[in-house]
Amino acid sequence: MSAPGFAVDLDELLDVVDELVRCGVALDALLDDVVGRVAALQQTWSGSAADAQAGAQAEWESGFREMSAALAVMRSAADTAHDNYERAATTNLRMWEQVR
Repeated sequence: MSAPGFAVDLDELLDVVDELVRCGVALDALLDDVVGRVAALQQTWSGSAADAQAGAQAEWESGFREMSAALAVMRSAADTAHDNYERAATTNLRMWEQVR
């Protein structure tokens, strides 16, 4: 029984890396927008509701930073995979050219 075929589309993998970069940039812009809006709101708000919102906002920002870090790890892994597959393909082609 033979193993199923395995293929990597390097262009598509590079597109994934690019999309992850764009996603990270968009998320950073979203964070900046939310933080700015909440800061403006907090200037006109006081009391326990404002305190509760500030606590919830801090928790949300912490989760957002975790997600952004995970996205960066994913982008790095995809970028490394692209480089490794490309290098392996180039090396294999060179080896086969020597056999001819």
